[in-house]
Amino acid sequence: MSLHHEQYKIDNRTNSLSVKETHPIIARVINKLHNKINSPIPITSKINEETKIFLDNYFYKEMEGIDELVDKNILSKWFPKKTLPTNVYEE
Repeated sequence: MSLHHEQYKIDNRTNSLSVKETHPIIARVINKLHNKINSPIPITSKINEETKIFLDNYFYKEMEGIDELVDKNILSKWFPKKTLPTNVYEE
């Protein structure tokens, strides 16, 4: 058996090192604590429709020109049903 196999346990199913063998115990403890303290919170409320429209208009206007900058059709993928508004900053 090679030195590599003697130092680490290899998971034969995936040919990868186990987490226990590649991360020090302190890193695993900190990760567990972090996940307990910062557990995922499901989003239960929807964004106010007026807020969504305002933000869509704002960011659409701010991102104008990105297609030319990166030479890709990005804006229409982010905002498929929009055209550039003229009154973004008006209430």
